[in-house]
Amino acid sequence: SLSLSLSRSLSLSLALSLALSLSLSLSLSLSLPYPSSAAARYLSKALARVALVAPGSGAEPWPFASHNDEGRIYRQLDASPVWARLATASIARYDSLQAGSRMPFAVPGAYLCAGELGSRTVRATAEVAAQLGLTPTWLDAAALAKWAQPLLRLPATATGMLETKGAGHLSPRGCVAAQRRLAAAQGAHVLDTAAVAVRLAADGLVHVQLANGQTLQARQALVAAGAFTDAALLDGFDVPLAVQGRTVLLRDVTSLLEVAPELKRLPCLITDARAPDDGSLLEDIYMLPPVSYPDGRTYIKIGTGDFDHPLPTVEARRAWFVGPPAARDTAVLAGVLDALLPVTQNAPERTLNCAITNTPSGYPIIDFPPVQNNSLHRRRLLLAAGGCGKAAKSADEIGRLAALQLLGRESWPPEYPRHLFAPWTAENAAKL
Repeated sequence: SLSLSLSRSLSLSLALSLALSLSLSLSLSLSLPYPSSAAARYLSKALARVALVAPGSGAEPWPFASHNDEGRIYRQLDASPVWARLATASIARYDSLQAGSRMPFAVPGAYLCAGELGSRTVRATAEVAAQLGLTPTWLDAAALAKWAQPLLRLPATATGMLETKGAGHLSPRGCVAAQRRLAAAQGAHVLDTAAVAVRLAADGLVHVQLANGQTLQARQALVAAGAFTDAALLDGFDVPLAVQGRTVLLRDVTSLLEVAPELKRLPCLITDARAPDDGSLLEDIYMLPPVSYPDGRTYIKIGTGDFDHPLPTVEARRAWFVGPPAARDTAVLAGVLDALLPVTQNAPERTLNCAITNTPSGYPIIDFPPVQNNSLHRRRLLLAAGGCGKAAKSADEIGRLAALQLLGRESWPPEYPRHLFAPWTAENAAKL
């Protein structure tokens, strides 16, 4: 049997088993590029024939993919115990993934969760840390102000938690490449193409139509296409995903580092801030320390999830990735970064557009959609999508859970409430 894992854009992971009618590719974009490659690695351990359809896995990068970036925060601390567990499990495997693939992608460092006095994020994160036995360093307003000197400027009333173990930043591009290399070393076939349609055929197999005109047949398929998941990739099933566009700002500090080398000691930061144009509270600001990019420059990256840019169709998502940045997002992010790091105010800037894929529960969907012919098509087609802006650091565990579901050899781990990941049953639909 052949098990094929497909990736459309960022990561459209199809795990298929059985007869290969020749190449196939599903391109997963944005939130879940990573889980498809991780799932392929786990599946290739258990099955003799696995394929990963991964556009951009060759010489040319796939343009519609959020993982074509070098900076993501990784941390165990989170305002959700479920996301904290997903992250902790994945981070624990980073060293073995890097050693096995000989491809470093994670840079250990510090993570600071900060906010104005009474911040909901700081309060919820502290509660989860206590629940899970995590032990960050608590910084009251005076301690935080002293620790942040001389570069980082936070509000005078800000408090926070500092995590120095199990935290840092990672290259999503490098993480995906490492997973793909390990999957290939275990015998998986990596196909550099895109899938345009997936259907459950009358013969009981999954048929995947590729962008190159070829068709792939398999007994099972795992679809993890992130922002580019739509009904065409799920045999016409509606997908309960809400895709949002995001613009991020990169400030070039290559030259600045020569006179301000202390910038290298900055932590990864998630905080709240005031919008410079209207004073509104932004509760989802994140910033990374200086990160090296393939163009040879070093950037400080800042972004936010506070602005809405709904992308209801695949066409709108493609246009967003190659279109101009959101003007207000760019201006607000520049103003917030000026306030946080005044020393960077005159540094050159560039922007990137990406997207996140949200679900009704706020957690990834890892579930089999309902099928008309339950006996013939049962457990043939599995969806893993909806990173909700948090999937990069947690991709290995999400991919492992998807592989477990497809293989059907182990029960769902009890630490992850099943109804949060499975929207397609009547009982779960009621809980969402």
